Amino acid sequence: MKTNSEPEKRTYWVTKYALTEGIHEVTGYVKSNTRGLPMLVADWPGAPNGWALFQGEDWHDSLGKARERTVRMAERKIIALQRLLSKMQQIALDSTRAPIKIVVCEQETE
Repeated sequence: MKTNSEPEKRTYWVTKYALTEGIHEVTGYVKSNTRGLPMLVADWPGAPNGWALFQGEDWHDSLGKARERTVRMAERKIIALQRLLSKMQQIALDSTRAPIKIVVCEQETE
């Protein structure tokens, strides 16, 4: 029998790793962090203690919201990769702009 101090667990969706592992469906409960903001305490089998904390936009109470967040994450990642590709193409076309770092390694003599 549940006591009043035990929070009610239900299903939530975690998008923190959505671009690398996909959306995780987890069981957990919501509580306030030290700043009074909601955070998810979720059962997480891979964690040393068996649970994990998720804050901000890393968790959602519906699959639809999780999917929307994942789309926004993917769009932002694509823009960042396009910027990086543009920089790399400029470097490849103009060898005088190539970043060069010379590191001198000295062997210790005894």
